[in-house]
Amino acid sequence: MAESVAPNVAMLDHALEGLRAAGARLARVVMIGGGKSYGEHLGPYKTPAKESDPRHLGPIFYNDQEDLLRERGRRDGRDGFSWTVLRPDIVIGPSLGSPMNLLTSIAVYAALCGQDGVPLRFPGTREAYTALHQITDADLLAEATAWALTGGTAAEAIFNITNGDLFRWEHLWPRVAGLFDMP
Repeated sequence: MAESVAPNVAMLDHALEGLRAAGARLARVVMIGGGKSYGEHLGPYKTPAKESDPRHLGPIFYNDQEDLLRERGRRDGRDGFSWTVLRPDIVIGPSLGSPMNLLTSIAVYAALCGQDGVPLRFPGTREAYTALHQITDADLLAEATAWALTGGTAAEAIFNITNGDLFRWEHLWPRVAGLFDMP
């Protein structure tokens, strides 16, 4: 995680600087973060997470990018911009050519298990199997992003964006296996 901080912060900083140098006047920058802000990548964490929960101390590039947005928005003076951070959870929806699509990954895994004639075993840990999870529909995230770009109440704020349905893989995984007609 520590190695990902500098390149990700530099990428955002260079994009903001390039836009400024090109004369673009930013009104609002919307950044998409996620559950790593709450430490979900390290194991169990409080669910559902709340925007008011303390930051995970990291290292995590989301925190550094948020700090950069705050600083650049203030530093750029009267031509500064406001920012909004959206934190979806597991995003589900169309994602052509992306390896970050959980539904596609599950389908490929099921196809491989089916080809080998083995049951569709959950590929994660027991803790992940029994933990509470949330989903964010890609269309919902798109609507939230459009609102965050112009909504007055979205400025200088962080929003968790989820469908609101909590689930545990231990209850869902047998249904997933059933969709593929697999034990």
